[in-house]
Amino acid sequence: MPFLVEFEYCKAHSKGEKMRKLLILCTMTMLLLLPVVSTLNCKPQAEISPPTAETAVQHNERGLALLEEGRHDEAIAELNKAIELDPQLAMAYSNRGYAYGYKGEFDKAIADFDKAIELDPKYALAYNNRGLAYVSKGGFDKAIADYDKAIELEPNFVQAYTNRAVAYASKGELDMAIADLNRAIELEPKFVPAYSNRGYAYAEKGDFDKAIADFDKVIKLAPKSALAYGDRGYAYAQKGEVAKAVSDLEKCIQLSDDPTLVQAAEQLLDELK
Repeated sequence: MPFLVEFEYCKAHSKGEKMRKLLILCTMTMLLLLPVVSTLNCKPQAEISPPTAETAVQHNERGLALLEEGRHDEAIAELNKAIELDPQLAMAYSNRGYAYGYKGEFDKAIADFDKAIELDPKYALAYNNRGLAYVSKGGFDKAIADYDKAIELEPNFVQAYTNRAVAYASKGELDMAIADLNRAIELEPKFVPAYSNRGYAYAEKGDFDKAIADFDKVIKLAPKSALAYGDRGYAYAQKGEVAKAVSDLEKCIQLSDDPTLVQAAEQLLDELK
């Protein structure tokens, strides 16, 4: 097994599609996609007056701002208001599903993504996020079907390729996972999660040289990534290159402010000494 996190999902920031990681030390690290503030995700507003429609969107945007601050319950309250004012606002359901997913309420999340997709069958983001909820419930085949649809709708959807790779890897289909990650990197050569995940996949296959090459790339792109040093240290340890492993693990501890990550690195160091 790789050092700490086997794979990580992708999360798109709500403004400007900036990418960032959500590092949770568990079997898989999920990086959700936060829906983008855009009226392009809305159904036509012909059934309600323009002032009401604007208010619904405003509540939706307040909900997104609260999600960005991690205030999920308050975000849900705002999104409830948006949906009450405009029951056809697909992105409000998708955003509320995102909030429920963060709270671990995956059935509620899936129900909201279902509604968003019902309202807007071409809503690629909702398919991607529903896939994440399915994965959290162990529904890997359903998740892959959703990622397939997201990619069909948006062929250059880098995050969906990366997320589908994690679902494949969770089923033990590592070659399929690597193929998706290759495509993600081809589309976005500086996309750190794709290199991290491909490194984890190569480590699962026992190809530690390729894993190290990918972790090298992560460190080049994100020099202060404590996790990347920990992962590379693990790979060096598996190759028997103890001095390099120790150096990376010590760097991991130096950079990390995560007690769980530090503890794991310290335990591996102890095993190497």
